Amino acid sequence: MIGIKKKTPDIEKILIGDIELPVHIRKNARSKRISMRFNTTADSLVLTLPKRTSKRKGMKFLNSNINWIVSSLASLPKRKEFIDGAILPFIGNDYVIKHRPEAKRGVWIENDAINVSGQIEHLPRRVKDFIKKEAGKAIIPRVHAFAEQIGKPVNHISLRDTRSRWGSCSSNGRISFSWRLVFAPEHVLNYVIAHEVTHLAEMNHSQDFWEIAKSFVPDMETSKQWLKTNGSQLHRYG
Repeated sequence: MIGIKKKTPDIEKILIGDIELPVHIRKNARSKRISMRFNTTADSLVLTLPKRTSKRKGMKFLNSNINWIVSSLASLPKRKEFIDGAILPFIGNDYVIKHRPEAKRGVWIENDAINVSGQIEHLPRRVKDFIKKEAGKAIIPRVHAFAEQIGKPVNHISLRDTRSRWGSCSSNGRISFSWRLVFAPEHVLNYVIAHEVTHLAEMNHSQDFWEIAKSFVPDMETSKQWLKTNGSQLHRYG
């Protein structure tokens, strides 16, 4: 049996052994039955209930599916913390994080290593700040290069830690990306950038849109499949 700890009206917590999982409960008027899914990004469960189904009945449904929950937990890829000795992918290359307490250079890449000076307790934050900064250096020039090819202006570029999408583009030329894309291979990074820049010309997914996008990245299907298969892993770094 799964122990239940109440947190808020729409969020419960379930206990499986010594593991505590949040359960986000949602009512959906169009749902005909109870359903649940595992949010691998946030290590939580999402429980969807038909409009007239009680929360108690939903939690009973969870209890009856404990084996599925345990199996999903076991199959989750491990989180990759920013710690000394960890291997971190960066635009297709792997780097080892090395603590260099004797140095006074901040964070820098040298000899296939991300070197981090200062005290060890500051290392995770420094690595994250460094990756976000380097993400800007990798993404922003590519955006402008692609946009120049189709003669479209870019009004603003922002990098965020988005969960629901890898990139977005508004009709006023503002483009946003997840900085975590730099953990993916270079062809995947280029694909997402090309996709959003193409929206500067076509705010849809018409045939014209795909023709422009493929002029930037001809083999888009490989990158789309990589994200579909491995995208959740990018949220497990740091």
